[in-house]
Parts: sequence; C-alpha cells; structure tokens
Amino acid sequence: MLKKIAGIITLSALTWGGAVAQLKQPKAKKVPTNKIEYNIGLQKSTAQLTFITPMSTDGKSTKDKEYKFSLNILGGITGGINGVELGGLFNINKQDMRGLQMSGLFNLTEGAASGFQFAGIANIVQKSSGFQFSGVANYTSGINDLQMSGVVNIATASRFQMAGVVNYGQGVDAQIAPINIAKHATFQMGIINIAETDEAAMLGILNYVRKGGLLEIGISANDYIYGAVNLVTGTDKLYSILSFGAYSPSSNVTVGCGLGTRIQLGESPRGIHFELMHNQIYKNNFKNKGRNASLEQAKVLYSVRKNKFTFYGGPTINGLIRDVAFTEVKDPVYSIFDKRGNKHNFDLWAGAEVGVRFNLK
Repeated sequence: MLKKIAGIITLSALTWGGAVAQLKQPKAKKVPTNKIEYNIGLQKSTAQLTFITPMSTDGKSTKDKEYKFSLNILGGITGGINGVELGGLFNINKQDMRGLQMSGLFNLTEGAASGFQFAGIANIVQKSSGFQFSGVANYTSGINDLQMSGVVNIATASRFQMAGVVNYGQGVDAQIAPINIAKHATFQMGIINIAETDEAAMLGILNYVRKGGLLEIGISANDYIYGAVNLVTGTDKLYSILSFGAYSPSSNVTVGCGLGTRIQLGESPRGIHFELMHNQIYKNNFKNKGRNASLEQAKVLYSVRKNKFTFYGGPTINGLIRDVAFTEVKDPVYSIFDKRGNKHNFDLWAGAEVGVRFNLK
C-alpha cells in the first residue's frame, strides 16, 4: 500500500514539474512574413555631400550606397535613402527612399518611397509612396497614401488625392480637385467627376459613370416653380441636379443646383429620394438690377422606375427669401411662417412636387 502511495506522489511531482518547466520556457518568436526589404545590396553609409553628380564626397559610388543624410547642392544621384535628403534642384534615388526628401524641382525614386516628399515641380515614384506634395505634379505607379499638388496627381492606387486641376487614379479612396478621374473610386468631389463604375459617391456639378450610374434628363413641377427641366448625374448613392425652370406669374426664370440620394426599397423598382435644392430667381432677361431672390427646398420623394423612366412625387419644404425691391417675385399661395423686413422678405411653407426622368444611358 505504501509503495502505491509513493508511486502516485512521484508521478504527480514529475507531472507538475514538467508543467512548470513548460511555463518557464520562453515563447517562440513569431517570424514576420512578407517583410519588405529596402535598398537591397547597397552599402550603408552615414552621409554624403554632392554639388552635382559625380562631384561628390563619395564620387560615383553614391549610386551604390544607402545614406542616412544626403545633401545635394544642385542635384545628386544616390542608391537609396534611409533618413533625410535635401536637394537644391533635384534628388534621384536608384532604389528606395525612407524618411524625408525635399527639392526645389523634383524628386525621382525608382523604387519605393516611404515617408514624405516635397518638390517645387514634381515627385515621381515607381512603386509606392507615403506623402507627396508638389507645386505641379505627383506620379506614383504603385500604392500612394496621400498626394497633394497644384496641378495634377496620378496614381495607380491611391488613398487620397488633392489637386488644383486634375486627379487621376486607378483605385482611389478619395479625390478632391476641379476634375477627378478614376477607374474605381469611393469618393470624388469636384466640378467634374468621372468614374468607371458606380461604386463612388460623387459630389460635383457634372458626374459621369462609364458603366452604370445616372445620366437623366427630366421635367418637374411644384407649387412655386410651374415647370423645370432637370439634369441628374452621378449614382444612386449621391447624385447632382442642375435645373432650369419657369416662374410664370411675372415671367421669371429659375436656375438651380442640388444634391440627392436614393434608397432602394428591397428588390422592387421603388425608392425613396432625399434631395436638397437651391434655386436662384431671375427676370427673364437675367437683369435683376442688383436684386436677389432664392428658393431653398428640401424634398422627400417616392419613385418608381420602369424601363429607363423614373416617375416620382412627394412633399417639399420651401423657404423663399428675396429683396423687398424685387417686386416681380411674388409671395407663395400660403405660408406656415413669414417675416417682412425693411430689406428682405421670408416665407416658409410646405408644398409638393411631381416629375419624370429618363436615363440616357
């Protein structure tokens, strides 16, 4: 009996000791996968000074080295940068740039750029980039996080682009410029937005989707604007409206712009639209003599699509503000709220609108 008890105690001690030993053993480190290697095969060097290549402290060998600090008085060519590079006119990297790069004219990286690039004219990266800012152009053939320029940004895949004139991207999360062009985009904001598919939310005056989307022409009428011709462009997610209408009692006309979104009701052709419109009121000769009047509208519309036609109607909330001297602009039939002042009059009322649109695509 004593032998059995001793055997049990010994077995328990061995089991407990093994468990404790396993707990004390350090955990195996996870080996990172798909680790990006930069500047492969280049010699590591601290710094170099170049007047213009090959007039350098390292002569022609700068192309074979990676530097932590590089200063090019006019311009220089290095193998790669892992730190800071400054150039009076230009910086050229045969492989990769990591860190900060600034030049008066352009930065050219034949590999990947990870960090910040600033140039007076252009930043050009062959593979990928972090942040690019230039006065004229940024170009990246790979993935780019952020591009900002005074004229144009071009990227195969980009998360954010902002330009003074044009953005072009194959796959883009966001574009902001007067003209935005993308094959696949999540958001575009500008005067003209162009996308290949209807994935994007497009905020602009004119929007064009090559495959799908909305390119609708239609007519509408409500209790204040008796007839209007409307152009609708964009996607159901977000579309723009341009409108030209007639305000009959005093031969006035309206020019309007607005935004809308459509929510599909299940698998049916029915939907609900939410739209905001601004309508500027003019005399028929567009000579208002310094007098202003505008009609602001919020609409909730129920629609049915049949073939390429969209029939819709629903209630509107209207706000009319105009100069007292603009006597050609008449009061609405009734007002929920009105205010008469020395210079301006204001009316608020509920109304209704009906219309039909035809998709030209």
